[in-house]
Amino acid sequence: MEFCSLDSMQCPHDHSDLDFRQKEEVVGHVCKGCSGIFLTAIGVDRFKVIHQTDVLQLIDRQQLSPSSKINCPNCSTKMSLVLIDDIEIDVCTHCTGIWFDKAEVAKIIEMYGDKPRYEGNGWYVFLEVLSWFSGGGRC
Repeated sequence: MEFCSLDSMQCPHDHSDLDFRQKEEVVGHVCKGCSGIFLTAIGVDRFKVIHQTDVLQLIDRQQLSPSSKINCPNCSTKMSLVLIDDIEIDVCTHCTGIWFDKAEVAKIIEMYGDKPRYEGNGWYVFLEVLSWFSGGGRC
């Protein structure tokens, strides 16, 4: 597994620099231009420890499709697509980073924002941090 690069990362859509964000011990990177969010392997691992859930377990069980049109902001590998709860996200099979487009974040918040924290099909584990990273201020 390749961990987060110390170099600045760029958005896979508009190639602008991604801003580093941290909520508690969870780290991620946000694009000011398109509002996409990238969680690196370190961010996913910290999220797993804090929330006592294996985020990648949900993704590993799904069928990955190599048809993503974007490269990973961390390692530049072509990302794969995974469909969970009708939400299509980009996953790097090389460094295990996860990219959420603005529309995907909005759909997660819409689908699970009014549910108690421990309901849903796995997306609740992302909801609070994604909302905070995207400026929703839920946390």
